[in-house]
Amino acid sequence: MSRPAAAITVVLLLIACGGVSDDASPSPASTTSTVAPGSTPVTTESPPITTESISTSITPVVQRVDLGGYEVEIACEGQGDPTVVFVAGAGSDRFAFIRQIGDLRDEIRVCAYDRGGIGGSDNRPDIATLGDLADELAGVLDGAEIEGPVIVVGHSLGGAMIALFATRYPDRVAGIVLVDAMAVSDYVDRFGPTVADGTTTVDVVASVEEWVEVTSFGSTPTVVLTQGFAGPDAGAPQEFREMFRGEHDRMAALSSNAIHVVADDSGHMIQEMAPALVTAVIVEVVEAVSDGSPLEPCDERFDALGGSCR
Repeated sequence: MSRPAAAITVVLLLIACGGVSDDASPSPASTTSTVAPGSTPVTTESPPITTESISTSITPVVQRVDLGGYEVEIACEGQGDPTVVFVAGAGSDRFAFIRQIGDLRDEIRVCAYDRGGIGGSDNRPDIATLGDLADELAGVLDGAEIEGPVIVVGHSLGGAMIALFATRYPDRVAGIVLVDAMAVSDYVDRFGPTVADGTTTVDVVASVEEWVEVTSFGSTPTVVLTQGFAGPDAGAPQEFREMFRGEHDRMAALSSNAIHVVADDSGHMIQEMAPALVTAVIVEVVEAVSDGSPLEPCDERFDALGGSCR
């Protein structure tokens, strides 16, 4: 086993024993679910997103990348290959995966960035599609000189975007973790033709046309995480649940080396409601990439973390 895989295995054991990232888990603050825009928001407890809470043992290296007309901010911590790049959901900044960054930063390189119009980044000059956001990520990686294929971890809209990124730039992707990824093909009929992403308007109609590009991840190690419709999303209609799970089944089927895990006690914000489970599946992808081995089939090993196999 390579050094990154061995070190990450220790992290996974700590997670299973409940010993993860105390310094990256500050007092909770109220947030709302975003899985069904237009529904009555229900609050749940999650950590505040602050620059102070992202790192204590390691100081992040923050860079601004010029993308021609606007600049995007990216922060990286730690060392080691492969690099894990976190991509937040609509309107969320680079601290969206703060708990997972805290879990992993001492053993491997982790990076997170603000898309244009969010956090420390400049506003984008125009309306964007998922394809534009995927191309933006490619530009950010180039500008930050992040070489070699990376593991991409994306939530919600960020999950859909990294699926398109992995299709357009397969040589740049070593592994994929989709955290309750947006169901692109069904979005417009349910929620409307656009979605707000900070100050950026994302054209979902045009993005649906781009989504036809997403046909295969090859044998790239891939984990699809689906919410259990708990907490703030417990009221989601059964028909919506079935559609959403079916879309995620299709995403998992895009790779010949994939597992599909349900976060049974979580709503849409899985990285906050089941943070150890999210870290654990990232660890599994890191180990598979580091060792050049396939993912282990899904089984009861996720039970203690609130996960079950789909």
